[in-house]
Amino acid sequence: MKHLIGSLTVIETKYTSGRFLAGLESIECYEENIMWFMNNKMKELGLLNLTSIACSSFQISMNMKTLNMPNLKTMESTNPNNSKVEVYIQSESTDFCMTIHEVKMFMDIETADVDHLFSKYCKPDITETLCKKAAEGCVEIYGNVEIGPYTDVAVMKDVEVIYGSLTIKETKLKNFDFLKKLKYIAQMQYKPAISVQDNPNLVNITFPVLKRIRSETTESVVFKRNNNSTMSFCFELRQALELTEWAPTFDDLSCGELEYE
Repeated sequence: MKHLIGSLTVIETKYTSGRFLAGLESIECYEENIMWFMNNKMKELGLLNLTSIACSSFQISMNMKTLNMPNLKTMESTNPNNSKVEVYIQSESTDFCMTIHEVKMFMDIETADVDHLFSKYCKPDITETLCKKAAEGCVEIYGNVEIGPYTDVAVMKDVEVIYGSLTIKETKLKNFDFLKKLKYIAQMQYKPAISVQDNPNLVNITFPVLKRIRSETTESVVFKRNNNSTMSFCFELRQALELTEWAPTFDDLSCGELEYE
Protein backbone atom coordinates (compact mmCIF):
# COMPACT_ATOMS: atom_id res chain seq x y z
CA MET A 1 0.00 0.00 0.00
CA LYS A 2 1.39 3.38 -1.04
CA HIS A 3 -1.49 5.74 -0.31
CA LEU A 4 -3.90 5.68 2.62
CA ILE A 5 -7.08 7.75 2.64
CA GLY A 6 -8.46 7.61 6.16
CA SER A 7 -7.17 7.71 9.71
CA LEU A 8 -4.44 5.37 10.94
CA THR A 9 -4.45 3.88 14.45
CA VAL A 10 -1.96 1.25 15.60
CA ILE A 11 -2.53 0.27 19.22
CA GLU A 12 -1.54 -2.57 21.57
CA THR A 13 0.11 -4.72 18.91
CA LYS A 14 3.03 -7.13 19.34
CA TYR A 15 4.93 -5.83 16.34
CA THR A 16 8.59 -4.87 16.88
CA SER A 17 8.58 -2.42 13.97
CA GLY A 18 6.15 -0.44 11.86
CA ARG A 19 7.89 -1.57 8.70
CA PHE A 20 4.84 -3.55 7.67
CA LEU A 21 3.78 -0.10 6.40
CA ALA A 22 7.21 0.78 5.00
CA GLY A 23 5.78 1.15 1.49
CA LEU A 24 3.35 3.84 2.60
CA GLU A 25 4.08 7.17 0.88
CA SER A 26 1.12 9.36 1.84
CA ILE A 27 -1.68 9.52 4.39
CA GLU A 28 -4.76 11.68 4.00
CA CYS A 29 -7.06 11.37 6.99
CA TYR A 30 -9.29 14.43 6.66
CA GLU A 31 -9.99 15.77 10.17
CA GLU A 32 -8.85 12.56 11.84
CA ASN A 33 -5.47 11.57 13.28
CA ILE A 34 -2.50 9.26 13.00
CA MET A 35 -2.00 7.50 16.33
CA TRP A 36 0.48 4.83 17.46
CA PHE A 37 0.02 4.00 21.16
CA MET A 38 0.94 1.24 23.62
CA ASN A 39 2.85 -0.95 21.19
CA ASN A 40 5.24 -2.02 23.92
CA LYS A 41 7.43 -4.28 21.78
CA MET A 42 7.86 -1.79 18.96
CA LYS A 43 11.45 -0.51 18.79
CA GLU A 44 11.07 1.73 15.75
CA LEU A 45 8.34 3.43 13.77
CA GLY A 46 9.98 2.50 10.47
CA LEU A 47 7.82 4.48 8.02
CA LEU A 48 10.73 4.62 5.61
CA ASN A 49 8.96 6.00 2.53
CA LEU A 50 6.33 8.26 4.05
CA THR A 51 6.64 11.67 2.40
CA SER A 52 3.24 13.34 2.84
CA ILE A 53 0.70 13.67 5.68
CA ALA A 54 -2.63 15.52 5.53
CA CYS A 55 -4.19 15.05 8.98
CA SER A 56 -5.01 17.04 12.08
CA SER A 57 -2.36 15.38 14.26
CA PHE A 58 0.51 12.87 14.23
CA GLN A 59 0.83 11.20 17.63
CA ILE A 60 3.44 8.57 18.51
CA SER A 61 3.85 7.22 22.05
CA MET A 62 5.56 3.83 22.34
CA ASN A 63 8.59 2.07 23.78
CA MET A 64 10.67 2.69 20.66
CA LYS A 65 14.38 3.41 20.52
CA THR A 66 14.45 5.06 17.09
CA LEU A 67 11.98 6.82 14.83
CA ASN A 68 13.43 5.81 11.47
CA MET A 69 11.18 8.02 9.36
CA PRO A 70 13.67 9.88 7.14
CA ASN A 71 11.72 11.10 4.13
CA LEU A 72 8.78 13.20 5.29
CA LYS A 73 8.48 16.32 3.12
CA THR A 74 5.03 17.85 3.66
CA MET A 75 2.39 18.05 6.37
CA GLU A 76 -1.00 19.66 5.78
CA SER A 77 -3.38 20.36 8.62
CA THR A 78 -6.96 19.23 8.10
CA ASN A 79 -8.08 20.94 11.30
CA PRO A 80 -9.99 24.09 10.29
CA ASN A 81 -9.01 25.71 13.60
CA ASN A 82 -5.28 25.04 13.39
CA SER A 83 -2.98 25.73 10.45
CA LYS A 84 -0.34 23.35 11.82
CA VAL A 85 -0.33 19.59 12.25
CA GLU A 86 0.05 18.71 15.92
CA VAL A 87 3.14 16.51 16.12
CA TYR A 88 3.56 14.57 19.36
CA ILE A 89 6.45 12.10 19.60
CA GLN A 90 7.67 10.46 22.77
CA SER A 91 8.97 7.11 24.00
CA GLU A 92 9.05 5.36 27.34
CA SER A 93 12.55 4.14 26.52
CA THR A 94 15.42 6.22 27.90
CA ASP A 95 17.42 5.12 24.84
CA PHE A 96 15.05 6.82 22.40
CA CYS A 97 16.72 9.34 20.12
CA MET A 98 15.98 11.19 16.92
CA THR A 99 18.63 11.86 14.31
CA ILE A 100 19.57 15.42 13.49
CA HIS A 101 18.22 14.73 10.00
CA GLU A 102 14.80 13.83 11.44
CA VAL A 103 14.68 16.92 13.65
CA LYS A 104 15.67 19.17 10.75
CA MET A 105 13.07 17.39 8.61
CA PHE A 106 10.31 18.55 10.98
CA MET A 107 11.84 22.03 11.30
CA ASP A 108 11.82 22.34 7.50
CA ILE A 109 8.08 21.67 7.39
CA GLU A 110 6.56 25.02 8.35
CA THR A 111 3.15 23.45 9.00
CA ALA A 112 4.53 20.97 11.58
CA ASP A 113 4.21 21.90 15.26
CA VAL A 114 7.61 20.94 16.69
CA ASP A 115 7.00 21.83 20.35
CA HIS A 116 6.28 18.24 21.39
CA LEU A 117 9.24 16.28 20.08
CA PHE A 118 10.33 14.62 23.32
CA SER A 119 13.66 13.07 22.47
CA LYS A 120 17.40 13.39 22.72
CA TYR A 121 19.66 13.49 19.68
CA CYS A 122 21.20 10.33 18.31
CA LYS A 123 24.95 10.91 18.24
CA PRO A 124 25.84 11.91 14.67
CA ASP A 125 29.03 11.41 12.70
CA ILE A 126 31.04 14.64 12.71
CA THR A 127 32.11 15.87 9.26
CA GLU A 128 33.71 18.96 7.73
CA THR A 129 30.33 20.70 7.59
CA LEU A 130 28.74 19.16 10.70
CA CYS A 131 30.84 20.34 13.63
CA LYS A 132 30.84 20.09 17.41
CA LYS A 133 32.27 23.61 17.71
CA ALA A 134 32.01 26.62 15.47
CA ALA A 135 34.81 26.73 12.91
CA GLU A 136 35.43 27.85 9.35
CA GLY A 137 33.26 25.89 6.93
CA CYS A 138 30.72 24.63 9.49
CA VAL A 139 27.15 24.55 8.16
CA GLU A 140 25.58 22.71 11.10
CA ILE A 141 26.70 22.55 14.73
CA TYR A 142 25.87 19.62 17.01
CA GLY A 143 26.01 21.04 20.52
CA ASN A 144 25.59 24.34 22.31
CA VAL A 145 27.18 27.49 20.87
CA GLU A 146 28.43 30.29 23.11
CA ILE A 147 29.46 33.64 21.68
CA GLY A 148 31.63 35.49 24.19
CA PRO A 149 33.85 38.59 24.32
CA TYR A 150 36.73 36.84 22.58
CA THR A 151 34.79 34.84 19.99
CA ASP A 152 35.68 35.33 16.34
CA VAL A 153 32.11 35.67 15.07
CA ALA A 154 33.29 35.25 11.47
CA VAL A 155 33.31 31.47 11.98
CA MET A 156 29.50 31.59 12.22
CA LYS A 157 28.95 33.05 8.76
CA ASP A 158 28.02 29.74 7.09
CA VAL A 159 26.14 28.13 10.00
CA GLU A 160 22.54 27.27 9.11
CA VAL A 161 21.48 24.99 11.98
CA ILE A 162 22.40 24.69 15.66
CA TYR A 163 21.36 21.41 17.30
CA GLY A 164 21.52 22.85 20.80
CA SER A 165 21.38 26.35 22.31
CA LEU A 166 22.78 29.68 21.19
CA THR A 167 24.18 31.86 23.98
CA ILE A 168 25.48 35.38 23.35
CA LYS A 169 27.09 36.75 26.48
CA GLU A 170 29.22 39.70 27.56
CA THR A 171 30.06 40.90 24.06
CA LYS A 172 30.34 44.31 22.41
CA LEU A 173 28.07 43.26 19.55
CA LYS A 174 25.57 45.79 18.23
CA ASN A 175 23.47 43.32 16.21
CA PHE A 176 23.20 39.71 15.01
CA ASP A 177 24.20 40.36 11.41
CA PHE A 178 27.09 37.88 11.74
CA LEU A 179 24.49 35.05 11.82
CA LYS A 180 23.96 35.50 8.10
CA LYS A 181 22.60 32.05 7.29
CA LEU A 182 21.27 30.73 10.61
CA LYS A 183 17.79 29.28 9.94
CA TYR A 184 17.09 26.88 12.81
CA ILE A 185 17.99 26.38 16.46
CA ALA A 186 16.71 23.12 17.93
CA GLN A 187 17.32 22.52 21.64
CA MET A 188 15.93 19.14 22.74
CA GLN A 189 16.57 19.65 26.46
CA TYR A 190 14.83 21.83 29.04
CA LYS A 191 16.91 24.90 28.25
CA PRO A 192 16.32 28.11 26.30
CA ALA A 193 17.12 27.85 22.61
CA ILE A 194 18.45 31.43 22.68
CA SER A 195 20.00 33.22 25.66
CA VAL A 196 21.37 36.75 25.27
CA GLN A 197 22.91 38.33 28.36
CA ASP A 198 25.05 41.31 29.37
CA ASN A 199 25.57 42.90 25.96
CA PRO A 200 25.43 46.68 26.65
CA ASN A 201 26.03 47.74 23.03
CA LEU A 202 23.31 45.57 21.53
CA VAL A 203 20.69 47.73 19.78
CA ASN A 204 19.18 45.41 17.15
CA ILE A 205 18.14 41.84 17.96
CA THR A 206 16.54 40.80 14.67
CA PHE A 207 18.08 37.72 13.06
CA PRO A 208 18.80 37.95 9.32
CA VAL A 209 17.13 34.67 8.24
CA LEU A 210 16.22 32.75 11.42
CA LYS A 211 12.93 30.90 10.75
CA ARG A 212 12.26 28.63 13.72
CA ILE A 213 13.49 27.66 17.14
CA ARG A 214 12.57 24.69 19.29
CA SER A 215 12.95 24.20 23.05
CA GLU A 216 11.43 22.14 25.88
CA THR A 217 10.87 25.22 28.05
CA THR A 218 8.23 27.90 27.54
CA GLU A 219 10.97 30.49 28.18
CA SER A 220 12.66 29.51 24.95
CA VAL A 221 14.18 32.93 24.15
CA VAL A 222 15.70 34.89 27.02
CA PHE A 223 17.26 38.37 27.10
CA LYS A 224 18.83 39.70 30.29
CA ARG A 225 20.78 42.84 31.18
CA ASN A 226 21.25 44.08 27.64
CA ASN A 227 20.75 47.54 26.21
CA ASN A 228 17.20 48.60 27.09
CA SER A 229 16.49 49.58 23.49
CA THR A 230 16.34 45.89 22.55
CA MET A 231 13.04 45.55 24.40
CA SER A 232 11.25 47.42 21.63
CA PHE A 233 11.81 44.39 19.36
CA CYS A 234 9.85 42.02 21.61
CA PHE A 235 6.65 41.64 19.58
CA GLU A 236 8.53 41.72 16.27
CA LEU A 237 10.73 38.82 17.37
CA ARG A 238 7.78 36.93 18.77
CA GLN A 239 5.90 37.21 15.51
CA ALA A 240 8.91 36.38 13.32
CA LEU A 241 9.62 33.14 15.19
CA GLU A 242 5.95 32.33 15.91
CA LEU A 243 6.70 32.09 19.62
CA THR A 244 4.06 31.20 22.19
CA GLU A 245 3.63 31.27 25.96
CA TRP A 246 6.13 33.68 27.58
CA ALA A 247 8.80 33.90 24.93
CA PRO A 248 10.65 36.05 24.40
CA THR A 249 11.36 37.50 27.82
CA PHE A 250 13.38 40.60 28.66
CA ASP A 251 14.68 40.72 32.23
CA ASP A 252 11.99 38.15 33.14
CA LEU A 253 9.17 40.19 31.56
CA SER A 254 7.05 39.03 28.63
CA CYS A 255 6.08 41.28 25.73
CA GLY A 256 2.70 42.00 27.30
CA GLU A 257 4.24 42.86 30.66
CA LEU A 258 6.75 45.21 29.02
CA GLU A 259 3.88 47.30 27.69
CA TYR A 260 2.88 48.18 31.24
CA GLU A 261 6.38 48.99 32.48
